[in-house]
Amino acid sequence: MILQCTNLTKEFGSGRTGHRALDAVSLALERGDTCALLGPSGSGKTTLLSVIGCLLAPSEGGMKIDGEEVPFRRKRRLAAIRRLYIGFVFQHAQLLPFMTMIENLVIVGENAGLGLRQSVRRAEELLDRLGVADLRHKKPAVASGGERQRVAVARALIHSPPILLADEPTAALDWENGQKVVELLTEQSKTENAALITVTHDTRLIPMFSRTLHIDSGRLAV
Repeated sequence: MILQCTNLTKEFGSGRTGHRALDAVSLALERGDTCALLGPSGSGKTTLLSVIGCLLAPSEGGMKIDGEEVPFRRKRRLAAIRRLYIGFVFQHAQLLPFMTMIENLVIVGENAGLGLRQSVRRAEELLDRLGVADLRHKKPAVASGGERQRVAVARALIHSPPILLADEPTAALDWENGQKVVELLTEQSKTENAALITVTHDTRLIPMFSRTLHIDSGRLAV
């Protein structure tokens, strides 16, 4: 079991203005699981991904990654867990515009503890595997949206994280390019033996995943 969430609850604010974004969410994932996370706007999808990605702390409940309890109140340890265990693909690629594509990957690899040579070798391998090797020494501005998302997938994978999270990675893409990105995510999840959760609003993508999760009003139906 790579991920185990138990009664995760997240509240924003308090009293009459308070909002419960997550309501006792429990979830368990094995390496290689590929999950589509669906739900209406405001249902808690992004909040759940943010808690699993150690970007937000839950108000209640707990979470284990690879059998280790996540210490949400210990900021340094939390940052280390993010670097070692989590790969995040955002709705927009969010590549650093002043760096080349390969530099965008290498800096993440080094931050995760890989040496420079290992980071470069791994970046070259991923860019080639994802079909954007010819962009390695170019900056994001010259690439298409689909190409930038492929590089973003490579960036999320460079340190071989066991948990891969993608928050609406196809929202800014047309159907063809969006489908390609999801194919890449699911294929790379299997290749890298990583658990994948992808937030999507497009039900046409559901057959590409091994599991479908539904969330509404902060409650998860597995």
